[in-house]
Amino acid sequence: MTALYRSLRFRELTLLRRTLKLRTVLLAGFLLMMCLTVTQMSAFGSVSDDDLSGMFFGTLIAAFLGGFLTNAEYDADKADEAAGWKRCRLVLPYSGADHAAVRYQIKTGIMLIYGACLLLYGMIVSAACHVPFTGATVNCYLLTLCLLEVSSILRRAAAAVLGSHQRLKRLLLLAGALLAAIWLPGALGALLREERTLPGNSDPITYLASHIGAFYVTLLTFAVLCGLLYLGKKVTALEFDRRES
Repeated sequence: MTALYRSLRFRELTLLRRTLKLRTVLLAGFLLMMCLTVTQMSAFGSVSDDDLSGMFFGTLIAAFLGGFLTNAEYDADKADEAAGWKRCRLVLPYSGADHAAVRYQIKTGIMLIYGACLLLYGMIVSAACHVPFTGATVNCYLLTLCLLEVSSILRRAAAAVLGSHQRLKRLLLLAGALLAAIWLPGALGALLREERTLPGNSDPITYLASHIGAFYVTLLTFAVLCGLLYLGKKVTALEFDRRES
């Protein structure tokens, strides 16, 4: 089993090598640019409210970008078909469950690496502008992973049940994207409406960051993500068996 998994990991990483390099360079470049911008702005002394708002929303964008860049499985599926890698099943028999297990091992590794980069970025920004952005960065990253995993589960469930009905899969992907686009502005709008009732001279950005980055939100989102990853692995195994049967 260990040799089989090593072979399958080599297979997946070979398919994803170019994609992962490009995505990692893109994320690292964006985070480096944001870090340089934040440190330069904070080097001149006190940071204005407008600059602080820009840093906060730039941090949210960085978290969402990191989450979306972890979703490399679409590229792996396309490369799989183009390279004819399914022929290896003739000489290296493996089940859909084995393939799904390896796919999610690699997916989890990507999540951890990108998550560590975002955590480091959040700590640098928090230290530079003296506002706790780290929790908000982590929670937005976890939330993005949850939304993408829901979309992946729906897409693969449709493929497992309906085979090659590409139109329905595209509709499910669109529905997931619309859900994210509707939910995020609504959630931020609710926080902004609540922020108007802050007493005294409380800082609104600190208020938003502390609420979005609350520890109970981290625990809840992480628990939901773990459940979605487990369900996603099961659905992916069914979809692989259906596709390769």
